[in-house]
Amino acid sequence: MSDLSLDPRDVALAALTNLIRLMGAELVAGRHRDDIDLLEKAVRDRLGSAPAPACSLDVAEAGLQLAGRCIEQALAQVRAQATAAQPTRSILQ
Repeated sequence: MSDLSLDPRDVALAALTNLIRLMGAELVAGRHRDDIDLLEKAVRDRLGSAPAPACSLDVAEAGLQLAGRCIEQALAQVRAQATAAQPTRSILQ
C-alpha cells in the first residue's frame, strides 16, 4: 500500500498546522506582532513554502489552495480585530 496521500485535505491540514506553529512563534518572539501588513505577508509567504505530506503535485496544489482560502478568511478576521483594537486618532494630532 502506498504512503502517498490522495486527499487535498491532508495537505491543507498539514499546511495549516505548520502555519499555526509559525504564527505562534511569531507572536511570541517575532517582529510582525505590531504590523498586520507584515504579519499577513509573512503568513502568505510561509503558506507558499509549506511542507506537504507525500502526495501527488495535483493533490498538493489542491490542498494548498484549500489552506489558502482558510487562511485568507482568518487574516480578514485578524485585520478586523486589529483595526477595532486600534485607538481612534484625533483629527488634531
